[in-house]
Amino acid sequence: MKELRIKQLHPTLGKIEGVMRIVGHIIYLKFNSNSYSEQVMLQMQSKGAIITKGKGWIRINIFGEHRVAKIENNELDLDTESPEQIETKLCAFFKKKYLESKFEVIEK
Repeated sequence: MKELRIKQLHPTLGKIEGVMRIVGHIIYLKFNSNSYSEQVMLQMQSKGAIITKGKGWIRINIFGEHRVAKIENNELDLDTESPEQIETKLCAFFKKKYLESKFEVIEK
């Protein structure tokens, strides 16, 4: 499992804090901002992810109904890559994206 803790003071949404846990190809998210959570879910859902809301946590299967997913120039294959390899690639991708969006990111 990989974990990212993120923080940002957003001009319109206010203080955003969240946790992203990556377990194999499943992502679990928890944010203090419902508005930001909705934005993230809509963005991932538009790319084919399957989203399940729970008590506090959001579960995201980025592969949806597929065995292969493409993230930027990386292809992730459930049949040929280990869960640890997929976790590492997903963690690096999301860390990069959050840093580009001016979030403070702590990897655990």
